[in-house]
Amino acid sequence: MAKKPRDKQQSYEHLIFDPTTGEEFRRYEMREVKEKSPFKRAILMNQINVVDVVTTMKPEPMRVLFLMAAYAEFDNRIPLGQKEIGEILKIDNPRVSKSIKYLKEAGYIVEVPSISRGKTYMLSPEFCWKGTTIGHRATLQQHREMSKGELRVIEGGRSKEPQSKRSA
Repeated sequence: MAKKPRDKQQSYEHLIFDPTTGEEFRRYEMREVKEKSPFKRAILMNQINVVDVVTTMKPEPMRVLFLMAAYAEFDNRIPLGQKEIGEILKIDNPRVSKSIKYLKEAGYIVEVPSISRGKTYMLSPEFCWKGTTIGHRATLQQHREMSKGELRVIEGGRSKEPQSKRSA
């Protein structure tokens, strides 16, 4: 069996403390260095939705959508405003606005509350995801509840049932 090259290994030093004697020991170990993924900013996309986008969507909204996906932050928030999108894609604001309206109506993006600026969007977790698996599950559940109209008001750390369920 061929040995792995030494340059793919790294030395690690551990300081171990013995509580009974009070002695400190140094332990060294060699670990294989894992190669980093070439996908530094990767997102997961639902393949069926991608096929739907490329076969049915007009080019301009598609460009806006894929630009939003490329710039998406962790947990799918889109840090770009309409003006920035227009500048990057070299299209005017009314066309960006029309594309965003189409993407919202089609369910590819969702408007979310923002403290810093007017309208902020996030990619629909049904379409694609950038973040942890646990975060995806939680956001997907929340997104599905929002689309059913079952929003809950959180007050003092406790969730209240929606109006329709309380009156029944």
